[in-house]
Amino acid sequence: MDTKSEAVKARLLKLVSASSEVEVKQIIEGDAILNNQQNWRPYGGYYGNFDTIYNQQENSANSLAEKPINSIDHLLLKECKLRSIDPEADEAPKSMQEAVELFFGIKKGDFSEVGQRKRRELASNIMIIAEGARERPNMVVANTGEGQHPSNFENTFVSLHRGNKDKIRFVQGKYNMGGTGVLAFCGEYHYQLILSRKTQELLHHNQDDRWGFSLIRLHIVTGPSPY
Repeated sequence: MDTKSEAVKARLLKLVSASSEVEVKQIIEGDAILNNQQNWRPYGGYYGNFDTIYNQQENSANSLAEKPINSIDHLLLKECKLRSIDPEADEAPKSMQEAVELFFGIKKGDFSEVGQRKRRELASNIMIIAEGARERPNMVVANTGEGQHPSNFENTFVSLHRGNKDKIRFVQGKYNMGGTGVLAFCGEYHYQLILSRKTQELLHHNQDDRWGFSLIRLHIVTGPSPY
């Protein structure tokens, strides 16, 4: 691993290990890359995104629910692509129930007849973990979905209104903005760390296998806009 890669890895490990948003703020202030305003970009690629981000859900519980919903979508997308099925094609499942039956063998997507062992096995694909202070914990949402290559973060995780899943009939998240709803409830500084690695079997030809991450915050210079 070269010196630059080592520095990036060290930066990520500091962020992952942070126990509070105050600690994240200190990491940013003490890091020449993160503390340089020129290295930050507006969420979605455009300024004026505040109205979209702050008009998703009315409470933190509903906003958090968007994360496992998106996780379910990307578990199904992974299984679809692993079978070399174009998610937008006619041969792709036409509903979530059909997708769950095809990919996981659960008839009509009905979990009522699924045993406890199978339920636990499926549930382990998505985890919601609370850590840190009890009054204001860090929330971690992890899944074993398709993942994204670092080069594609801008078009997926930190995009807005792209309609990435408009033509996919078996997913729930259609509008490419619901996942931003948590940002309004992320403490004082509104930090969110995204960490992902694309499923190895889905890597494109000659695409390198590596982790990527993106740190999101409320812009500290211009006030409540933009992200």
